[in-house]
Amino acid sequence: MESIRIGNDVEVLWAIYVGDGLNESPYNLSGKDITLYLRTGVNSKIVIDDYTVNDHIISWIFKGKKQTKLGTYTLTLVENEGRDGMHTIDECKFLKLVPESCMATCGCNDDNDNVRITTLKLRTKMSVAYPGNAETSITVDDRLSLTSTNPVQNRVVTEAINANASDIDAIEKTIGSITSDFEELTQKVDSIEKGGFTWTDVS
Repeated sequence: MESIRIGNDVEVLWAIYVGDGLNESPYNLSGKDITLYLRTGVNSKIVIDDYTVNDHIISWIFKGKKQTKLGTYTLTLVENEGRDGMHTIDECKFLKLVPESCMATCGCNDDNDNVRITTLKLRTKMSVAYPGNAETSITVDDRLSLTSTNPVQNRVVTEAINANASDIDAIEKTIGSITSDFEELTQKVDSIEKGGFTWTDVS
């Protein structure tokens, strides 16, 4: 945990992952319904609404002008709040605001620095569990597979559909051409039969 002198802008980069070991992978937050909270103390919680999301990384600047309370802070991320598929994780005690520079541990009072820009890089693993079994986690794949039984990211499925869209269009055009030829052939057969001729298949 970093101790930072209150009144300094702090850039926070929070990376979210899922899975374990070789199965660990970034958890893509783009397009998901997420809410970010900043908490200090027991009853103090504010909503952060000026963050940005880039794939699995949340970026946010804790501006010095908004820092009003000393003490330890926790970040909380909630996905699908109040709905099915809700998940909640915390980055506990990621930051402590202190009243004087001599109490800071971020290097803000370094004699060699006249100006210091502080960036905190956080990494948290999200456990996505099946309903009724909190100990069973889900590994979310980031590529299509014929053998994996894991769920796959929506982005991956969409990219695959878009990649095959041209093939689907070509198949539809071929079907349309075959239908047109069949209708034309049917009309020729009807014309021949009405003229007193019988259509014979010569092998």
